[in-house]
Amino acid sequence: MIKDKIENIKLYENLSINIANAIRCLSQDNFMKELKNKKRLEGDGFYVMLQEYETNSDEKGRWETHKKYIDIQYVLAGGERTGYINREELGQITEGSPERDFYFYGEPAEADWVIVHDGEFVIFFPTDGHKPGLHVNCVPGRVTKVVFKVETV
Repeated sequence: MIKDKIENIKLYENLSINIANAIRCLSQDNFMKELKNKKRLEGDGFYVMLQEYETNSDEKGRWETHKKYIDIQYVLAGGERTGYINREELGQITEGSPERDFYFYGEPAEADWVIVHDGEFVIFFPTDGHKPGLHVNCVPGRVTKVVFKVETV
């Protein structure tokens, strides 16, 4: 898992060609205008979605992993608390959808937590379990977020 400010995102282009393609897309002048019009864009080795939602309580959030995709989650407005843990520490899959590349798990005994503020991003790899979209300090909030689903290579 990586957490950083958006102005540093180009530092991560060397992680994979598909991540580099996603970062280049994000850097284009008309990216946000096009994404707001379509809500989902396809790219070379990735797709990207615009999400707007209210944060959830810990009880309503779900631990998830992906096998085919790396997530780049960039918060444009608001903030959310996100859990992360090594996938191996999550135990058995409780629900899965291979066609959507979502795998859900029960609650682990312990996990780590970060708050992702507007102007920050996180990158979750297939080895990273994550539980995004949670209230910050138990207070509900509205989040606008760009989520890249980057194909692993």
